[in-house]
Amino acid sequence: MTGDRKKGKKTDYVNRQYLGSVGKVDNGIVSVNVYKVYENITFPLITRTYKPKDRLKEKDKYKTKTEIAAEIVEELVKLGFAIKVVLSDSLYGESSDFISSLNRNNLEYVVAIRNNHGVTPAS
Repeated sequence: MTGDRKKGKKTDYVNRQYLGSVGKVDNGIVSVNVYKVYENITFPLITRTYKPKDRLKEKDKYKTKTEIAAEIVEELVKLGFAIKVVLSDSLYGESSDFISSLNRNNLEYVVAIRNNHGVTPAS
């Protein structure tokens, strides 16, 4: 997930929200991103715009950032991408829905969790 500052609200889905690029809440737009590493080169595979609830258009359906990320994982698996390992920050590492998606697809992962969160080993 990343975010970019934007002035005003003329751009779709701009809102006061946490922006990863500046490390704080500010006015901006946020996206959920998946990157591929190939021979020490990192490049973007898929980027989806996060749509805050209060900025949705009539045709939009609200999805959390972790729901968007889980959908991207499912899409990449269906497309036949050979995923060796998924890396993510604590927003995703602490999401049971996201972790369930990784487990459902038999993917290995390394995810961050904050020190005030516990982990229940998979059975």
